[in-house]
Amino acid sequence: SNHPAYKILKEYELNKSWLKPISKLCKKNGILFVCSPFYKGAIPLLKKNNCDIIKIASPEIKNIPLIEEAIKTNLPIIISSGDSNLKIINDAVTKFKKFDNKKLAILHCTSQYPASLKNLNLNNIKFLSKRFPKISIGFSDHCIGSEASILAVAFGASLIEKHFTINKDDW
Repeated sequence: SNHPAYKILKEYELNKSWLKPISKLCKKNGILFVCSPFYKGAIPLLKKNNCDIIKIASPEIKNIPLIEEAIKTNLPIIISSGDSNLKIINDAVTKFKKFDNKKLAILHCTSQYPASLKNLNLNNIKFLSKRFPKISIGFSDHCIGSEASILAVAFGASLIEKHFTINKDDW
């Protein structure tokens, strides 16, 4: 594709040959293998490589065909809600009507890297919990340190996704 974002995404795409070794390493160490597909064709590949949970990343919350394909796997699904609004979240969630809501979680997320505590609006965790009472609500933490995750739990988050960098110089 000629879209400028395509080149950037291709550069950071996980090599398909890594899926099986990563999956085996996760199983060996008792870690759930969670992956974020960015196109429908990746989902059968994840299923084939024993992915435990499908994570719909914030930019893909509007990608209803991707969400519908993920639902067909019958795997648990986590949807990140960064850069969205209630209508977009609701549109995604309505696709799960025939799906067991116990296998769905929504993460409140601020699409800022790194995120600052003042921009988190953790009240959204309480709001989403009231709006979707049968769905687990969590928090995708893009902050430096652990304070935001601790606060998110105090606001009712039942799931934490923590973004972190071990070494900025690593590829």
